[in-house]
Amino acid sequence: MLALPTARFTIVLSKFIVIAIWSTAVTATTCLITLLIGTALKLPQVSSQVFLQSGAMVVAGACLTIALVTPIAFAASAWHGYLPPIGVMILAMVLAQLTNAAGWGEYFPWSVPALYVQGEDLGMVSYVVVILTSVAGLVGTLLWWEWADQTH
Repeated sequence: MLALPTARFTIVLSKFIVIAIWSTAVTATTCLITLLIGTALKLPQVSSQVFLQSGAMVVAGACLTIALVTPIAFAASAWHGYLPPIGVMILAMVLAQLTNAAGWGEYFPWSVPALYVQGEDLGMVSYVVVILTSVAGLVGTLLWWEWADQTH
């Protein structure tokens, strides 16, 4: 792929777009399956206001989570494989639990989506931390692919 006259920036950015689309599709599928199971179990219906509010919360939580994929992509790129990003994800989950237990979860990017979906009152700092983490991962991945020696 690197021999094609396509810029590395374009290739990497297109991969991020595909990740976002797939993540959105998985989220939508999960929501639909949840609704089908609720219908099959004959759970009581909720008001349309609660349904829309919950749906908006799930969408926002999914967007926050999808934004945090970029540092994982950087780990996959920089450390050449699929095991390092798995390790980074596990470390992020452990640190998210520890920071939540310590009361600092709103300042750790991988804690913010779960806290938001749980209805916690988060300040603007929490969202800024997620955005900065996402941008840092995106820029880091793009720069790595642009400047790294791709000889092997």
